[in-house]
Amino acid sequence: MRGVIFDGEQPRVVDDLEVRDPGPGEVLVAIRAAGLCHSDLSVI
Repeated sequence: MRGVIFDGEQPRVVDDLEVRDPGPGEVLVAIRAAGLCHSDLSVI
């Protein structure tokens, strides 16, 4: 799975991200799209 990791200093794109299976009381949600606001960019 491909994802972005932000370590507090800079974002990194990773192509080998592994997501563990949900545990008891958890659910897995698939996100198809997300928006990015200019205020989100100011945090980075």
